[in-house]
Amino acid sequence: MNFLMKVALLLLWPILLWSENLEKIDIDEILDCNLFLSSDSQYFKMAYLQCLSIRDGETDLTEKIMKVLKSNIASNALRYRHVYQIDDTMLVHLYLKFPLSLESVNELYLKKGFAKYFKPDALEDNLEYRELSEEASKKYIGIWQKKEMSTDTQQQQDGSKKLQSEFQAKNVFLVRYSDNANFDPDDGPSELVNLVYEVHKLKTGFEFSVFTEKHYVYGEEGGIEKSAGIIGRFSWGWDYLRLRLGLGILIGSNPVFPIIPLPTAGVRLGGIDKFYVSADFIDESKFSRSTIGVNYKFGSKLDLIGAGIAAGGEGGSDFYLTGRYELLKMVLLEATAKYNRKYKDMLLIGGLGFVF
Repeated sequence: MNFLMKVALLLLWPILLWSENLEKIDIDEILDCNLFLSSDSQYFKMAYLQCLSIRDGETDLTEKIMKVLKSNIASNALRYRHVYQIDDTMLVHLYLKFPLSLESVNELYLKKGFAKYFKPDALEDNLEYRELSEEASKKYIGIWQKKEMSTDTQQQQDGSKKLQSEFQAKNVFLVRYSDNANFDPDDGPSELVNLVYEVHKLKTGFEFSVFTEKHYVYGEEGGIEKSAGIIGRFSWGWDYLRLRLGLGILIGSNPVFPIIPLPTAGVRLGGIDKFYVSADFIDESKFSRSTIGVNYKFGSKLDLIGAGIAAGGEGGSDFYLTGRYELLKMVLLEATAKYNRKYKDMLLIGGLGFVF
């Protein structure tokens, strides 16, 4: 038995030694037939491959490739070796790791005809990949059945950048409005108009918000109290944490404090792209001084549902439910409902935006 173990280790030693030089990677999102987002927010592709893109229209082959990726590759243990970089996208040799072996996903693509061999000008020729591609072409399988595939390198890179931009950055112009008859009897009817410009990137973001508020105040000094504000916010994100810091000014009709500095802060904890807890100081989107809630992202980068507690005025705290939905990748719909426990009344805030 000891002799057999020694022989097995001797035979497997080159594989084990070679695999130690590979790095672990997990696929968080499959963006295209050969474009992925890792769990640590890194875009990557397989090197030396030229693939069809779902952006050019879905075909039987692209559907088959995406099915294989989702069922047989993305859910398994993966390793990679870095080859080169194009902008923020890493080009790699990708491997499926099994207990006693490694299988090259790059080679699998070439054998199955999921891709053609492509040699970048700056790299040496990969003879093994070239031979696999030539063998698949002789069998007329996969991509080799499609006559009209472009081999222009620049078009391929432009297509990848265009696809990445959908997942990397989105700009939003949003208008929020609320005109409530009588949400808080201590303040009377209220109105909110909020114009927002947002930039959403993978790990950073920016928001510029302009808003006006109107409160009907009862009592000896009764009347209408108006205020307007401007806020700029920046955000920085990591795997499980995102910070939001901003500064603005509030201009009101109160003669004692006509202009007030308005610092803002917020934090997101959890899976930032999925389920997370949020807390914000100054949250004009919900007509509140501060909010704390739980949120879940689904679908696109902007789709979200959330619920929590918003700090109110004399009426105490409010429960809120909010949601966002990106329609046709161009229109953003937003709605927030607040319920006041003390007065058993509801406030609705609607939002309509454009994504570009």
